[in-house]
Amino acid sequence: MPLRYHCFLFPNTRKIEQELINNLRDTVVYARHAVSMSKYSTVESTEDQLKVMLEVISTAEKYINELAPGVMSALSKSMYLRDHHRFLNFHGQPFARLRRDQAVYEDTPTSRQVSYTFKLLSPVLFFAPQFHLEILRDMCVDKILYASVVAETSESLNDEWKGLVLNANVLLNASVALSGRTSVGSVVQISGYVAIAMSAGSIILGLILVRRNKIKKKDQLKHAVGASFFEKTS
Repeated sequence: MPLRYHCFLFPNTRKIEQELINNLRDTVVYARHAVSMSKYSTVESTEDQLKVMLEVISTAEKYINELAPGVMSALSKSMYLRDHHRFLNFHGQPFARLRRDQAVYEDTPTSRQVSYTFKLLSPVLFFAPQFHLEILRDMCVDKILYASVVAETSESLNDEWKGLVLNANVLLNASVALSGRTSVGSVVQISGYVAIAMSAGSIILGLILVRRNKIKKKDQLKHAVGASFFEKTS
Protein backbone atom coordinates (compact mmCIF):
# COMPACT_ATOMS: atom_id res chain seq x y z
CA MET A 1 0.00 0.00 0.00
CA PRO A 2 2.77 2.57 0.69
CA LEU A 3 3.98 2.15 -2.91
CA ARG A 4 0.49 2.83 -4.30
CA TYR A 5 0.16 5.92 -2.14
CA HIS A 6 3.61 7.11 -3.17
CA CYS A 7 2.64 6.80 -6.84
CA PHE A 8 -0.49 8.78 -6.12
CA LEU A 9 1.54 11.61 -4.56
CA PHE A 10 4.30 11.47 -7.19
CA PRO A 11 2.66 10.17 -10.38
CA ASN A 12 5.33 11.58 -12.70
CA THR A 13 7.97 9.05 -11.59
CA ARG A 14 6.52 5.94 -13.24
CA LYS A 15 5.32 5.08 -16.72
CA ILE A 16 2.01 3.39 -17.47
CA GLU A 17 2.53 -0.38 -17.79
CA GLN A 18 0.24 -2.89 -19.51
CA GLU A 19 0.65 -5.37 -16.66
CA LEU A 20 -0.60 -2.77 -14.20
CA ILE A 21 -3.66 -2.04 -16.34
CA ASN A 22 -4.48 -5.72 -16.85
CA ASN A 23 -4.16 -6.42 -13.13
CA LEU A 24 -6.38 -3.50 -12.16
CA ARG A 25 -9.01 -4.29 -14.82
CA ASP A 26 -9.26 -7.87 -13.60
CA THR A 27 -9.82 -6.64 -10.03
CA VAL A 28 -12.44 -4.04 -11.00
CA VAL A 29 -14.40 -6.47 -13.21
CA TYR A 30 -14.53 -8.99 -10.38
CA ALA A 31 -15.55 -6.29 -7.89
CA ARG A 32 -18.31 -5.02 -10.18
CA HIS A 33 -19.68 -8.54 -10.56
CA ALA A 34 -19.53 -9.14 -6.79
CA VAL A 35 -21.41 -5.91 -6.04
CA SER A 36 -24.14 -6.70 -8.57
CA MET A 37 -24.61 -10.28 -7.35
CA SER A 38 -24.72 -9.78 -3.56
CA LYS A 39 -25.59 -6.91 -1.26
CA TYR A 40 -23.28 -8.46 1.34
CA SER A 41 -20.21 -8.16 -0.86
CA THR A 42 -17.06 -6.95 0.90
CA VAL A 43 -16.35 -4.51 -1.95
CA GLU A 44 -16.71 -1.01 -0.54
CA SER A 45 -17.02 0.76 -3.90
CA THR A 46 -20.39 1.33 -5.53
CA GLU A 47 -21.29 0.24 -9.06
CA ASP A 48 -20.99 3.82 -10.28
CA GLN A 49 -17.49 4.15 -8.82
CA LEU A 50 -16.41 0.85 -10.38
CA LYS A 51 -17.80 2.00 -13.73
CA VAL A 52 -15.69 5.15 -13.51
CA MET A 53 -12.64 3.02 -12.69
CA LEU A 54 -13.18 0.95 -15.85
CA GLU A 55 -13.44 4.13 -17.90
CA VAL A 56 -10.15 5.36 -16.43
CA ILE A 57 -8.50 2.01 -17.21
CA SER A 58 -9.69 2.19 -20.82
CA THR A 59 -8.25 5.70 -21.10
CA ALA A 60 -4.96 4.59 -19.54
CA GLU A 61 -4.38 2.06 -22.34
CA LYS A 62 -3.69 4.97 -24.68
CA TYR A 63 -0.63 5.91 -22.61
CA ILE A 64 1.22 2.59 -22.44
CA ASN A 65 4.96 3.12 -21.74
CA GLU A 66 4.40 6.86 -21.42
CA LEU A 67 4.50 9.34 -18.57
CA ALA A 68 0.94 10.45 -17.83
CA PRO A 69 0.83 11.89 -14.28
CA GLY A 70 -2.94 12.41 -14.24
CA VAL A 71 -3.71 8.90 -15.42
CA MET A 72 -1.11 7.34 -13.11
CA SER A 73 -2.55 9.24 -10.14
CA ALA A 74 -6.04 7.91 -10.92
CA LEU A 75 -4.74 4.36 -11.32
CA SER A 76 -2.81 4.63 -8.05
CA LYS A 77 -5.98 5.65 -6.21
CA SER A 78 -7.75 2.58 -7.53
CA MET A 79 -4.84 0.29 -6.63
CA TYR A 80 -4.67 1.78 -3.14
CA LEU A 81 -8.39 1.15 -2.71
CA ARG A 82 -7.93 -2.46 -3.81
CA ASP A 83 -5.05 -3.05 -1.40
CA HIS A 84 -6.97 -1.38 1.42
CA HIS A 85 -9.88 -3.74 0.74
CA ARG A 86 -7.59 -6.75 0.87
CA PHE A 87 -5.99 -5.56 4.09
CA LEU A 88 -9.33 -5.09 5.87
CA ASN A 89 -10.65 -8.49 4.80
CA PHE A 90 -7.46 -10.55 5.31
CA HIS A 91 -7.08 -11.41 1.64
CA GLY A 92 -5.32 -14.74 1.09
CA GLN A 93 -5.63 -15.85 4.72
CA PRO A 94 -7.52 -18.97 5.90
CA PHE A 95 -9.85 -16.78 7.98
CA ALA A 96 -10.49 -14.19 5.24
CA ARG A 97 -13.79 -12.30 5.40
CA LEU A 98 -15.97 -13.41 2.47
CA ARG A 99 -19.14 -11.48 3.38
CA ARG A 100 -19.67 -8.01 4.77
CA ASP A 101 -21.67 -9.36 7.71
CA GLN A 102 -19.05 -12.00 8.56
CA ALA A 103 -17.10 -11.26 11.74
CA VAL A 104 -13.47 -12.30 11.90
CA TYR A 105 -12.89 -11.29 15.51
CA GLU A 106 -14.76 -12.79 18.44
CA ASP A 107 -17.19 -10.56 20.35
CA THR A 108 -16.11 -9.45 23.80
CA PRO A 109 -18.44 -10.29 26.74
CA THR A 110 -19.53 -6.65 26.98
CA SER A 111 -19.92 -5.92 23.26
CA ARG A 112 -23.58 -6.92 23.14
CA GLN A 113 -24.68 -5.79 26.56
CA VAL A 114 -27.40 -3.14 26.83
CA SER A 115 -28.51 -1.02 29.77
CA TYR A 116 -31.45 -1.91 32.00
CA THR A 117 -33.19 1.28 30.84
CA PHE A 118 -32.97 0.04 27.27
CA LYS A 119 -34.41 -3.34 28.26
CA LEU A 120 -37.31 -1.71 30.11
CA LEU A 121 -38.21 0.82 27.42
CA SER A 122 -37.90 -1.54 24.46
CA PRO A 123 -41.18 -3.47 25.13
CA VAL A 124 -42.99 -0.19 25.79
CA LEU A 125 -41.86 1.06 22.37
CA PHE A 126 -42.90 -2.21 20.68
CA PHE A 127 -39.27 -3.42 20.51
CA ALA A 128 -38.40 -0.76 17.92
CA PRO A 129 -35.14 0.15 19.76
CA GLN A 130 -34.07 -3.51 19.73
CA PHE A 131 -34.83 -3.75 16.01
CA HIS A 132 -32.75 -0.67 15.19
CA LEU A 133 -29.95 -1.83 17.46
CA GLU A 134 -29.66 -5.05 15.46
CA ILE A 135 -29.54 -3.01 12.25
CA LEU A 136 -26.67 -0.93 13.63
CA ARG A 137 -24.81 -4.07 14.70
CA ASP A 138 -25.20 -5.58 11.24
CA MET A 139 -23.94 -2.32 9.70
CA CYS A 140 -20.71 -2.25 11.67
CA VAL A 141 -18.98 -5.64 11.81
CA ASP A 142 -15.49 -5.76 13.31
CA LYS A 143 -15.65 -1.93 13.50
CA ILE A 144 -15.74 -1.70 9.70
CA LEU A 145 -18.40 0.58 8.27
CA TYR A 146 -19.16 0.82 4.55
CA ALA A 147 -20.30 4.11 3.04
CA SER A 148 -22.79 2.36 0.77
CA VAL A 149 -24.37 0.62 3.77
CA VAL A 150 -24.63 3.90 5.66
CA ALA A 151 -26.36 5.52 2.68
CA GLU A 152 -28.78 2.60 2.30
CA THR A 153 -29.64 2.56 5.99
CA SER A 154 -30.10 6.33 6.03
CA GLU A 155 -32.56 6.11 3.14
CA SER A 156 -34.44 3.32 4.92
CA LEU A 157 -34.69 5.36 8.12
CA ASN A 158 -35.87 8.40 6.17
CA ASP A 159 -38.63 6.36 4.57
CA GLU A 160 -39.63 5.00 7.97
CA TRP A 161 -39.78 8.48 9.51
CA LYS A 162 -41.75 9.85 6.56
CA GLY A 163 -44.25 7.04 7.09
CA LEU A 164 -44.41 8.01 10.77
CA VAL A 165 -45.22 11.60 9.82
CA LEU A 166 -47.92 10.45 7.38
CA ASN A 167 -49.60 8.17 9.91
CA ALA A 168 -49.43 10.87 12.58
CA ASN A 169 -51.14 13.29 10.19
CA VAL A 170 -54.00 10.87 9.66
CA LEU A 171 -54.41 10.29 13.40
CA LEU A 172 -54.24 14.03 14.05
CA ASN A 173 -57.10 14.73 11.64
CA ALA A 174 -59.17 11.91 13.14
CA SER A 175 -58.52 13.11 16.70
CA VAL A 176 -59.48 16.70 15.85
CA ALA A 177 -62.71 15.54 14.23
CA LEU A 178 -63.53 13.25 17.18
CA SER A 179 -62.85 15.95 19.78
CA GLY A 180 -65.17 18.39 18.05
CA ARG A 181 -68.12 16.00 18.13
CA THR A 182 -67.99 15.04 21.81
CA SER A 183 -69.32 16.86 24.84
CA VAL A 184 -67.06 19.26 26.73
CA GLY A 185 -65.07 17.63 29.52
CA SER A 186 -65.94 14.08 28.56
CA VAL A 187 -63.41 11.29 28.72
CA VAL A 188 -63.55 10.90 24.93
CA GLN A 189 -62.75 14.59 24.41
CA ILE A 190 -59.86 14.49 26.86
CA SER A 191 -58.52 11.36 25.13
CA GLY A 192 -58.85 13.19 21.83
CA TYR A 193 -56.78 16.10 23.14
CA VAL A 194 -54.10 13.69 24.34
CA ALA A 195 -54.09 12.00 20.93
CA ILE A 196 -53.79 15.41 19.23
CA ALA A 197 -50.79 16.32 21.38
CA MET A 198 -49.07 12.98 20.76
CA SER A 199 -49.75 13.11 17.00
CA ALA A 200 -48.40 16.64 16.78
CA GLY A 201 -45.33 15.57 18.73
CA SER A 202 -44.80 12.60 16.41
CA ILE A 203 -45.04 14.87 13.35
CA ILE A 204 -42.53 17.36 14.77
CA LEU A 205 -40.14 14.60 15.86
CA GLY A 206 -40.37 12.85 12.48
CA LEU A 207 -39.67 16.05 10.55
CA ILE A 208 -36.71 16.88 12.78
CA LEU A 209 -35.22 13.39 12.32
CA VAL A 210 -35.67 13.45 8.54
CA ARG A 211 -34.11 16.89 8.24
CA ARG A 212 -31.23 16.06 10.58
CA ASN A 213 -30.53 12.79 8.79
CA LYS A 214 -30.33 14.57 5.43
CA ILE A 215 -27.95 17.20 6.79
CA LYS A 216 -25.70 14.67 8.51
CA LYS A 217 -25.75 12.19 5.63
CA LYS A 218 -22.70 13.64 3.88
CA ASP A 219 -20.68 13.76 7.10
CA GLN A 220 -21.65 10.15 7.88
CA LEU A 221 -20.36 9.01 4.51
CA LYS A 222 -17.07 10.87 4.94
CA HIS A 223 -16.43 9.27 8.33
CA ALA A 224 -17.31 5.75 7.19
CA VAL A 225 -14.29 3.46 6.93
CA GLY A 226 -15.42 2.30 3.51
CA ALA A 227 -15.91 5.84 2.18
CA SER A 228 -14.62 6.53 -1.27
CA PHE A 229 -10.86 7.07 -1.44
CA PHE A 230 -11.56 9.72 -4.05
CA GLU A 231 -13.36 11.86 -1.44
CA LYS A 232 -10.61 11.40 1.12
CA THR A 233 -7.86 12.58 -1.24
CA SER A 234 -9.68 15.34 -3.12
